Amino acid sequence: MTSSTDRGALSVRGLKKAFGSQAVLTGVDLEVPEGTITAVLGRSGSGKTTLLRVLAGFERPDAGSVSIGGRVVDDARHHEAVERRRIGYVPQEGSLFPHLDVRRNVGFGLSRRARGGRVDELLAMVGLESLGKRYPHQLSGGQQQRVALARALAPGPRLVLLDEPFASLDASLRAQVRGEVLAVLRRSGTTAVFVTHDQDEALSAADLVAVLRAGVIAQLDAPFQLYNHPVDADVASFVGEANLLGGVARGPVVETGLGPLTLVRPARPDAWLTVLVRPEQLDLRVDDSSSRAAHGVGARVLSCDYHGHDTTVRVRAETAGLPGTLVARIAGNRSLRESDPVRLRVNGAVEAWPAAPTAAADG
Repeated sequence: MTSSTDRGALSVRGLKKAFGSQAVLTGVDLEVPEGTITAVLGRSGSGKTTLLRVLAGFERPDAGSVSIGGRVVDDARHHEAVERRRIGYVPQEGSLFPHLDVRRNVGFGLSRRARGGRVDELLAMVGLESLGKRYPHQLSGGQQQRVALARALAPGPRLVLLDEPFASLDASLRAQVRGEVLAVLRRSGTTAVFVTHDQDEALSAADLVAVLRAGVIAQLDAPFQLYNHPVDADVASFVGEANLLGGVARGPVVETGLGPLTLVRPARPDAWLTVLVRPEQLDLRVDDSSSRAAHGVGARVLSCDYHGHDTTVRVRAETAGLPGTLVARIAGNRSLRESDPVRLRVNGAVEAWPAAPTAAADG
């Protein structure tokens, strides 16, 4: 029997889907706890939308199973129809009915008896109670997305799926609408899965992030864990900017072109490693007599990208065995110019993974 605490939980096991000879999903395993918001993050063409369509029931998997609330809705023997899954689906553009006003869009699919009070409740929840008589073309992009979400929530779904729901919005609206939509989902306690190719969006918005790569989930973790402890160098490079160095393990440290760095986990002695240094770990100081003795490796500034609250600085180190360009992130109130001499030091422990000797030596 399904307990009340897992009625909206999603479980995906060994999911496979191909279109002709093109394999898209090659064995997806995914566990989404009830009441959480999970982002599926992947590059274009990684199968994110296909995964969502299989979960919703629009596509049948070739193998594997999908369970919602402990009940199998898709496997080799059983395929539950879309309308019986109690899933809300929000496509990229919202896809509102242009000939229906906001109230009728939200109430579409509800019985007449259920429609009145439920529509009022949902419009209040998404902050659009005064716009019920407007038509989609009279709404902003953000308002349309909130109407689409209200419509998806109307039947009381166990699970809401959102396909790149903020991709079509202007940058100035994107963060605001994302915050509003996610607040609604959290207030309603609805389990939600949304797909995105935007790493910042996934890390800032979700309780869990699943990285979809080559048809499988490469890593499923809380945002902090995913960013700071990726499972491999490829995930590290995909989720945020990454400086990847070669090095050799010496007990609890790894010897690199930036000096000896403390490892998060000790590695086998003398093992070749690929080492991750995040830009914010790279402490960068102007090269002068006071910093030279205590502050690591010399480098020169290649470029500065100013973002107000911080600045991304690209530098070229003057030490062999390091990548041609390293990326640092410094406070926005610091000023550097192209060709300025600087010195580099790494703060904190570093993640690392086994690497071939040639790769590590090349940096």
